[in-house]
Order: sequence, then structure tokens, then C-alpha cells
Amino acid sequence: MDLSKYGQKYDDPQAVDKFVDVKQGTVVEKENIPKIEVIRAIAKKYGIEIDNPRPGCHHCHGLGYIGLDYKTKAPVPCSCLYRSRDVKQKHQDFIAQQGAVWNRQKKRMMAKTMKKQRYVQVAKKELIKTEEKT
Repeated sequence: MDLSKYGQKYDDPQAVDKFVDVKQGTVVEKENIPKIEVIRAIAKKYGIEIDNPRPGCHHCHGLGYIGLDYKTKAPVPCSCLYRSRDVKQKHQDFIAQQGAVWNRQKKRMMAKTMKKQRYVQVAKKELIKTEEKT
């Protein structure tokens, strides 16, 4: 029995980023995967619905991504991939943005006006109740 082969040095395995293409059943290297497919996979992972990139987009020119993150080399998705928000959602975004940038005085004024509106609403309800009784 020859024990000399057990003392040999072997190279450590190298980590290689490769993925399995499920449709074709082949192994694909990370660099060869289209950037839009990477974006779709990430969006699917987080449950975000995205559209196909618009060919006439001024930001990405139909590629679907603006550039690559310099640390992770992940593609930065363009805004044309996300579905457009309806009017109600845009209004909610506007209110949320305004609330974040209000200074102390504006917040107090807004609280005062909201308090007045509540008093007006209560007064209207009481007026309606008294009209119903008579």
C-alpha cells in the first residue's frame, strides 16, 4: 500500500458564478446572461411586476437598465420597466413627500387646519341630527 499519494497537495476549488438555464437545460456563465433577465429574476424574487422595456425610452434606449452598480455589477433598472401608477397612488406619493419635507411651522399649521376641519365635520353631523329630529 502506497501512502505517498495521500500527502499530495491539491488546489482548492474556485468559486465560479454559473447558472442553469431551465429552458435549454444548459449551464450559463454569469457574464453571458442578458441584463434584463437578471432584472426580471430579481423582480420575481421580490414579487414586483415589471413590463418590457420601452424602445423609445430616453434613459435606457430600450435596454431596460441604466447602468451597472460598480460594487456588485448588478444592472440598475430603468423606470420604464415599472408599471405606471394611477392618479390615487400618485396623490398618495405626493402627500408622503410633502409630509417628509415640512418644517415645524408647516406641520403645526397643517395640524391646526385639520383640527378646524374636524370641528366643521362634527358641527355638520350635529346639524343634520337636529334637522332629522325636527
